[in-house]
Amino acid sequence: MAEELPSNPRGLKAVVIILGIILLGMLAAVVYGVIVKMGGKGGEIAATVAVKPGEQVVDMAGTGDRLVLRLRNAQGPSG
Repeated sequence: MAEELPSNPRGLKAVVIILGIILLGMLAAVVYGVIVKMGGKGGEIAATVAVKPGEQVVDMAGTGDRLVLRLRNAQGPSG
């Protein structure tokens, strides 16, 4: 009753190789995605701030991708 299909080892070998290549490609895509996510934005950014003579930095606060400085001079807070 059960009809036996002819075995074709060459065809099965091709299927296994193709599926292996697809699996490796998917793994490479996942690894690339993890590296991109963990990479961040890149290097540091340097900026120059002109502080007048007699002024001093009173406070620093980081907000998102910015740095807020509060300065004070002899007359009081600088605006």
